[in-house]
Amino acid sequence: MREQVKDELNQSKIMKLQTIALTAFLSLLVHGCSYSKTATPPAPSTPVASSSQSTDKSEKSVASTKAEESTQPTASYKTEESSQVKQRVSEARNVDRTQEVMGNASTGEEVTLMLDSIEVALRSIGFERPTYSFSYQIGAEKVNAVTSCNGEFQTTKDGTFYDNPVKPASAATQKMLDRVCTYRVKAFQVVNLPASVKTEPQGKTLCTVQNAQSITTFGQHQDYAGWFYTNVCGKIGLINRAQIQ
Repeated sequence: MREQVKDELNQSKIMKLQTIALTAFLSLLVHGCSYSKTATPPAPSTPVASSSQSTDKSEKSVASTKAEESTQPTASYKTEESSQVKQRVSEARNVDRTQEVMGNASTGEEVTLMLDSIEVALRSIGFERPTYSFSYQIGAEKVNAVTSCNGEFQTTKDGTFYDNPVKPASAATQKMLDRVCTYRVKAFQVVNLPASVKTEPQGKTLCTVQNAQSITTFGQHQDYAGWFYTNVCGKIGLINRAQIQ
């Protein structure tokens, strides 16, 4: 009887242990399935790195190409621009109406005429031809001079005392004198008759133009705007702008 009771107790314990073990197994199985459904697989490392390197290389290649494209035209443009600037400077010296290169003197130095310095001298009044004062540069030296347009010119250092008249010693100085004597010359038509030609704006009359005609003027009076030097009377006198066009 006792042995039978023991056997029953042992079987009961075994069944409990089996039940606990089965419960634990099922619990593990359920958790394992749940984890496999929700877990995110790790991202592959090698392909990502390869893609990143490829992108970097591509961006560097594009940047290099853009740099080459932007550098080469810029260098070419700067060279072209520099050439154009030099050309404009060279042309400006002969076109801007402030100075004009005449060439080289007999000494080899460059002669440059200052166009805006050319003016009719007041002492021209009463003479057959105008006398012009002007300035020019020979090498690094600036020279003041006058010419009566008779093929000679005189230089001065102080504007008062002039050296003896000299003839041009080179093609450059001859060209300079020709330019001086023609730079201010203009032709006008006398339209407001009779037109008085005077020794000065409020001075005496040299002659009176009675008929419409073309006259030559040699520049304007330095102090009285609107009065032009002319030789219509056979001598240099002044005529008012209102009487000519």
